[in-house]
Amino acid sequence: MRTELEAYTKVICGSYRSDCPFIIYIRKENCHSKAGRAWEENMNVLVVNCGSSSLKFQLINYDNRDVLAKGLCERIGIDGRLVYQKAGNDKEITEASMPTHKEAIQMVLDALRFDECIRGADLIITGEGKLDKQTCMGKTPCGVLQAGMRQGIPVIVMGGSVEEVEALNKSGFLAVLPLLPYPVSLEQAMDKDFTCWNIGRALEQQLRVIQYYMNH
Repeated sequence: MRTELEAYTKVICGSYRSDCPFIIYIRKENCHSKAGRAWEENMNVLVVNCGSSSLKFQLINYDNRDVLAKGLCERIGIDGRLVYQKAGNDKEITEASMPTHKEAIQMVLDALRFDECIRGADLIITGEGKLDKQTCMGKTPCGVLQAGMRQGIPVIVMGGSVEEVEALNKSGFLAVLPLLPYPVSLEQAMDKDFTCWNIGRALEQQLRVIQYYMNH
């Protein structure tokens, strides 16, 4: 039987792209190896790709790689439109004001009922390629942080490049963690295998600490 650390690591690495934010939430009762695959069968990963005036997203089931929902926020900063499609359903189009990406990611989280998904979670881990002051200005991890804070759930954020750690902590993140263990070229940093190895290494170290405190 795989340990929960190996399983959580695989969840992240199996669905992660180096340029996209990701979200994973953990419940304490799922942090014991006796839970087996029970938690894994219900694990969904939200992947977001932000452009200058758009935001694309997919909600993917880890176990079978099915796309449960997908969509697009477009014309951000102009007028705003959310195109949302749940698997097996027709597209839903909502016209709404989106002055910044902050409003866009909130609309995505609302459409996916994210507040309901994280209810009862003990910890949320999220991340993106680069963490800096702009992260606090409405990018995906900021939206996740606000959702966690509303329910009193701590949020850890991970990034390939990390700047302004103090500002990120002040905004509410419990911890801000870099993925790269040493300086690398852009080509190496964008390599999928190298990226997955870094995420797995960093995530395993976090979960070792989490598991220790949950078991004591």
